[in-house]
Amino acid sequence: MSHKPTITVLVGFPASGKSYYRNNVPDSFVVVSSDDFIEKEAAARNLTYSEIFGEYAPIANRLMMAEVHKAWCLS
Repeated sequence: MSHKPTITVLVGFPASGKSYYRNNVPDSFVVVSSDDFIEKEAAARNLTYSEIFGEYAPIANRLMMAEVHKAWCLS
């Protein structure tokens, strides 16, 4: 039986410290963030995060959950 990773989900108000926490975790942690998908898509469309958020957030959340699932299954 393989050891499954611990999953920590960060949820909170803007500027509450989620990104700070994420940017200061050990390198051995796998970090998956819907923000990464939103920022990448915004850049590809030459838009800002805010301009694309409403439209793309549901897609980014699905992509993020697929990455979490992949990390979980590979452990």
